[in-house]
Amino acid sequence: MSKKGFTWLYEFKDKKLELEYFRNSLNTTKHFFSILFFIYICLYFLFFILDLKLASHDVFIMLLINRIITSIVSLILLFLLGKSVSAVRSLQVINVIGIVVISSFLIAVFQYHNAAYFYIEALSILTLTLALFTLPASGIVKIIVSGVLNIGFFISMIILGSKEDAILNIAIIICFLSVSLFINILILFQSNYIKRINFKNTKKLEVLSSTDYLTGVLNRSKFMEIAENAMNDFNIRKHPLTFVYIDFDGFKSINDQFGHETGDRVLVEVANIIRENLTENDVFGRFGGDEFGILLIGKDLINAKIKADKIKSEISNYSVSIDYFASCTFGLHQLSPGEDIKEAIHLADVDMYQKKPAH
Repeated sequence: MSKKGFTWLYEFKDKKLELEYFRNSLNTTKHFFSILFFIYICLYFLFFILDLKLASHDVFIMLLINRIITSIVSLILLFLLGKSVSAVRSLQVINVIGIVVISSFLIAVFQYHNAAYFYIEALSILTLTLALFTLPASGIVKIIVSGVLNIGFFISMIILGSKEDAILNIAIIICFLSVSLFINILILFQSNYIKRINFKNTKKLEVLSSTDYLTGVLNRSKFMEIAENAMNDFNIRKHPLTFVYIDFDGFKSINDQFGHETGDRVLVEVANIIRENLTENDVFGRFGGDEFGILLIGKDLINAKIKADKIKSEISNYSVSIDYFASCTFGLHQLSPGEDIKEAIHLADVDMYQKKPAH
């Protein structure tokens, strides 16, 4: 499979797509990460029992304070992570959590002079490194943070290790580094690429299943799904909502006189004109044939009519270079609290047919 469109870390070159991937990844892993990290913090704090057995009294007090501060700060950060709705803010919190835990861990490592504790710390470092590379953070952050963690650990072992065990420690460190590096590279590059390819394919399928194949706007089923959600939000926030029904005037004559290919081109161009006049919050879809629907978010009937008149004017002035000027009729209905979207569409449809020019 082609790897075009990816950085050397197998992240999307398209920053917008990478942010969308991160948001999706964060939504699916944030709850699991929070539970897992909470368990880790509890276990990390309980290591004070081991500190009590292996460390002197002064060192034990310092390590206990270190573990208490780390646990409290981490729990506060986890709380902020749970409350955060911004992907960027969540990423920042996750990065800070990693830095806090690693800093605390390295402080603890430098307090020990017992060589037997080396193997416990080595296993902990490997576990932490693996955990870092599975976080929904950027690849470069994972590499930098895990690099600091491993290098800091290696330096502490060289400084604190006995001269008699120096060769053995160096050999163990080399083996440890090799295993850790291999596993992390496998996770980072392979997992990054596979996950993003799956995300991209899933996104393509979602787009195909939710958009109209000709115009690229929402199909009717997806429009109704989003409109229902907008209605639920409307019933809570009470901001105005207006549905606009759009139907071409005499569209059949375009197909009969100029052919279906030209008719399709007219539909695409008119859909583009409508889309250019809408905001990101508005919902726009094709209902079938030459009929379209718009749900204007935050606009009452008066402002919706101003918007509809502007769109209608631009459509009327649009020439398809075949001596035919497209014309559409607009039906409008402002929704009331608790009103069903299907009923609103029906009432807008009735309004639209009342405005249809006589043939």
